[in-house]
Amino acid sequence: MGWGAALVGALGVAQYQQQGAIGKYNQAVNNRNAAVAEQQAEAIENQTKFDLARFDQQFAQLQSQTKVATLKSGVTLSGTALNNLRYNAEQAIIQKNVMEYNSKVAVNQKIEDANFARIKGNIARQQAKLAQIGTIASTGTSLLKYRYEHSGKADLEFGYKKFSTGFSARATSYMANIDVFFEDIYYFPGMKEYREKHNKGDIIFDYRFSYQLDNKVKISFIVNNIFNLKIIIFFISNIIFISNIIFISNIIFISNYYYQ
Repeated sequence: MGWGAALVGALGVAQYQQQGAIGKYNQAVNNRNAAVAEQQAEAIENQTKFDLARFDQQFAQLQSQTKVATLKSGVTLSGTALNNLRYNAEQAIIQKNVMEYNSKVAVNQKIEDANFARIKGNIARQQAKLAQIGTIASTGTSLLKYRYEHSGKADLEFGYKKFSTGFSARATSYMANIDVFFEDIYYFPGMKEYREKHNKGDIIFDYRFSYQLDNKVKISFIVNNIFNLKIIIFFISNIIFISNIIFISNIIFISNYYYQ
């Protein structure tokens, strides 16, 4: 896995992040549209209350003027004159009912628009997550994960009579490809920063000393990683992706953090 593989991995990460950003943006836009629709629904309700109050006021004035005009003309408020006032009142009630009905229809439409906008936002976010999972899967098929491009081992031993001592060195290149969700979706504090800082590979030195008591018994003193190098070792298997839910099984972390 050379520079080409590393480039594929970097492009996969960039695509993954861009897909997430687009999903969040589309959801935010639709949520904003939903909030605007809800504000419009509230404004319609308030306007209807104002229109009804104004209608009542204007109708009361009209009825009062009609009564005064009728009395001035010498006609009593009975018979035809009274029937006219009652008819006007009935028509006013019908008109108010129509106004309230139209208002409810408009408010319900705005509420439906708000609900639909939020549904669109959730769908956009879920589609982005599915696209991210697809990116992880496709990138993973291009690069072998949890593999070193180069590795090597050297060993040196000295012996004198019943004593022996030795040194060994294990060198590995940088592990360029791990699953993206370990640094993003399932974020492990410090993981991403550590890998960005320690991206040149590792050399680990071990030391041993032994004494041969007899032909059957040997005493050994072994020190691994004598310079206390900080390392992280991954053993990961059986990662299953189903829809937009990630199920992970049989994950073992041998977190050999050797702190200085």
